[in-house]
Amino acid sequence: MTSPRHLAGLLLATTLAAQSTPPPIEPALRARFGFLGPEIHKVGEGLGLLHSVDLDGNGRAEAVVNDARRGRLHALALGEDGLKANTLPTRGQIQGVAFGDFDADGVQDLAVLDLRGRLLVTLRGPGKAALEPIEVGQGLFAHCLETGDLDGDGKVDVVVATREGLRVVRQLDRGGVVAPPIPVEEGSRSLEVMDLDGDRRLDVVLVTPAERMALRVKFGRGDGSFGPWVILGAENLRTAFAGTGAGGRPTLATIEGPHRRVAEYILDPRSERGALLFTALPGGGRDAPPFAHGDVDGDGDPDLVLADRERASLTVLLEENGDFVVRSFPTLAGVSCLALGDLDGDGRNDLVLTSPDEDALAWKSGAKPLDAFPERLPCTNKPVAVAVHGGRAVVLTRDDKRKARVDAVPAPGKGGAAALLLQIDRLAADPARLVLGEFDDLPGVDLVFVVPGEGLRAFRGSADGLFTPLDQSGEAAGFTRRMEDGALAASPDGKAVFVVRDRFARTFRFDAEGRPAILAQDNGPEGAAALNLGTTLGDGTRLYVDRKGGKLHRLAKDTPPASLDLPPIEFGYLLAHQGGALLLGAKGVLRVPFTQGPGLRMVRSHEPPTDKTQYFHGIAADLDGDGTKELVLVDAHLSGLQVLVAQADKLERALAFPVFERPAEEERESEPRELVSGDFNGDGLADLAVLCHDRVLVYVSER
Repeated sequence: MTSPRHLAGLLLATTLAAQSTPPPIEPALRARFGFLGPEIHKVGEGLGLLHSVDLDGNGRAEAVVNDARRGRLHALALGEDGLKANTLPTRGQIQGVAFGDFDADGVQDLAVLDLRGRLLVTLRGPGKAALEPIEVGQGLFAHCLETGDLDGDGKVDVVVATREGLRVVRQLDRGGVVAPPIPVEEGSRSLEVMDLDGDRRLDVVLVTPAERMALRVKFGRGDGSFGPWVILGAENLRTAFAGTGAGGRPTLATIEGPHRRVAEYILDPRSERGALLFTALPGGGRDAPPFAHGDVDGDGDPDLVLADRERASLTVLLEENGDFVVRSFPTLAGVSCLALGDLDGDGRNDLVLTSPDEDALAWKSGAKPLDAFPERLPCTNKPVAVAVHGGRAVVLTRDDKRKARVDAVPAPGKGGAAALLLQIDRLAADPARLVLGEFDDLPGVDLVFVVPGEGLRAFRGSADGLFTPLDQSGEAAGFTRRMEDGALAASPDGKAVFVVRDRFARTFRFDAEGRPAILAQDNGPEGAAALNLGTTLGDGTRLYVDRKGGKLHRLAKDTPPASLDLPPIEFGYLLAHQGGALLLGAKGVLRVPFTQGPGLRMVRSHEPPTDKTQYFHGIAADLDGDGTKELVLVDAHLSGLQVLVAQADKLERALAFPVFERPAEEERESEPRELVSGDFNGDGLADLAVLCHDRVLVYVSER
């Protein structure tokens, strides 16, 4: 039987609906749901961090809310006399709250994130107490803590979204094992821990502020670690959360688009266009880091080595079955250039690097462990860029007046000192890379590089290894002026230069007089606004990045042109990799596999019933006990809740009711602002708890 208060709420909802003319709710759906109450408990202003948890193990959940002004948590239990409050200490003001059985004793324990960025864990139960603080970092947003057993040991772990990145904290009952932070984009929100792919391993879902490609997923490996960020398409994404699961598969619910459509997706493991994989990098500098691309560990697969100038570290991305294994090691400070090649002639790639900060040219032998610290090589001046060719390091150095030279430096034990190959009067800026290849028909290896702000410099090599400028100015051609370093590449066979310039790309060699001889010109795909990066795959397929259009274009032989959207991340380099592409920027490495892979497939959706409907938060809860969850959405315009039921390819409205009545002229606020579900009266049905202004309201589901 519907209570008088609930009936009044339904009448008010009907009145509001008549004013905004939403479509009617099907009576059969409406009859499935009803609520008693609400039971109301006033706490005070400044409430937040609403949770639902069974603290005493009696089968009834409590609604727990943070009272920031008093520095404590209120646990509201529903009894015959309404809501009764108990308090839980928080050891001061907090940023986040999480509950879970951290020591596998059957009792829900408490973890809070304080204002100093420390995770404070309290093991609840007889004879147990608070543990020592665990340093994790400042919280990134309000609900920044999520829990779940990430490693299968039966104990609940914590995922914390901090300003430094995501932190996974395991073994909380033993003092905590804190994983290194996983960088996330500034402004990210809506953290969710759930099994999205149905493999019984918990995954992490994060919403970023990007207008497109906003959804990020990390698939759990079951040992507490995760794979790379999988970037999935979603436009103007407001939030994402675990969905109804209708059909027996995990679903992800989203509120998206300018009209705040509600959609449910399932993960298709073999989507025709596989998801993009993003390996985030710490630091967040403005430019792409120095890099080297090639086989580092001797397994025959190309890897990627990146230098962090500020942290004096190398990050090695080792190729493994279409994924990267990330490892980091200390190195010299201020590394400006990396190069891979067999310097000592033992058949393994060695790593050579330059550090202007330490006036050092150094190498790491491929025969030594990856974590071996670089050893210095002889150097005549301040080294800024290097390449490896023919068993020698070709290094560009300069003095304080920016006069430059190019030397050949042999590997240790090979004998001989640095030999001068080229003298350059002055360089306005330091090049980021040296590119060597047989770019003309004369004997000798040629050298090209980009001077920032000026453009391409080209030098002809001779049989004795020396270089001479291709013309008096050192500039190869007018179309290479003021080009970016990432717009330069060697052809796959190393016998031509490939340059991208706005609306066209050219492949050329140099003739006997040192002038560019154009082998091919590609004006790019139709509709491309500004090409800034390009590369060629081994089969001749051309790849281009259209910076203004935010797309990666693929032009393959005998197939129609194709393109895909890129996330709004600034990239400085495009590399061919394992039949796909790598895009390298300051924030990380984006992998584009061009094969089938995980992707989202929409299974049902719901358009807001009126133009004024403002969905902004939602949860999934089984309100009628039929084994399938419904979506409960907070509607700011209604100042209340709407319930959606999964039916085939649609989410149908089944109930809509306001939490409180607000005059039409009153300024709109997002109230109610938080919502959770739990069995608050122990009857087996999911109930709802709502946080609105200064009080908590509990709606008990009717059978």
